[in-house]
Amino acid sequence: AGESPVMDSVIFIQRLFSPWDDVLAFISSASNPASVIHYVLPVLSLLDAQLATELLSAYALADITNLLLKWPLKGDRPYWMDPQVRQ
Repeated sequence: AGESPVMDSVIFIQRLFSPWDDVLAFISSASNPASVIHYVLPVLSLLDAQLATELLSAYALADITNLLLKWPLKGDRPYWMDPQVRQ
C-alpha cells in the first residue's frame, strides 16, 4: 500500500464491501450481458416484444459504444496487475 492512490482506493473499496462479496458476485453474474440475453430477453419477449426489442437495441448500442471508446481511451490499469487486488 502507499504505492499508488488508485491501487489504495481499489483495495480500500474491496475491503469495505467484502461483507457483501456473495451478493455482489451474484448481481455481477446476473447482470452480465450474456446472462441477460440468454435468460431475461426470451422471457421478456414473451411478455412484451417491444420492450425486448428496445432492450436488445440498447445492449447493441452500448456494446458498440464501449468498443469504440476502448480503443482510443485505452490506458494503463496498474491495479489489475497488483497481487493485493482481488480479481
